[in-house]
Amino acid sequence: MTAHSTPGRPIPHEVALPFDEHLEALSTDECLDHLAPGGVGRVALVVNGVPVVLPVAYVLDGDDVVFLTGSGSKLRAATAGELVAFEVDGLGPLRGGWSVLLIGEASATDDPAEVERARGLGLHPLAPGPRDHLVRIRRRHVSGRRFGWPDRPLLAGEP
Repeated sequence: MTAHSTPGRPIPHEVALPFDEHLEALSTDECLDHLAPGGVGRVALVVNGVPVVLPVAYVLDGDDVVFLTGSGSKLRAATAGELVAFEVDGLGPLRGGWSVLLIGEASATDDPAEVERARGLGLHPLAPGPRDHLVRIRRRHVSGRRFGWPDRPLLAGEP
């Protein structure tokens, strides 16, 4: 898979996913275009040695993914400056789709001005309750793929 990395904390080589020759690699710009509308994505982090994937409402702020959270595992990962992964994907009407993986260092702030600026970008958390910490994932790596099944018959219930 084509990887698009930026300077900063090194991303271990073993993080790179093998690329299936039947998939089409997305450019950095295409990856960022898919991230740009915001919406719901998944953040992956390690909690007590166990990998966890959690849904979050996010927006793209420059090249960084940002989301709001309360106290908990996402905030702890961010305040520790841990590397986390963020994934978003979509399926199209013609039996095809795409996925984008962004890896970066998480950081957090509870600065009311930063939280309000993010809300001004259209950021609204999914979960109820206080979400007064802004988590930022600074992009260190982004990759994406497009896939499809143009010659496969539709299965029952597929569009």
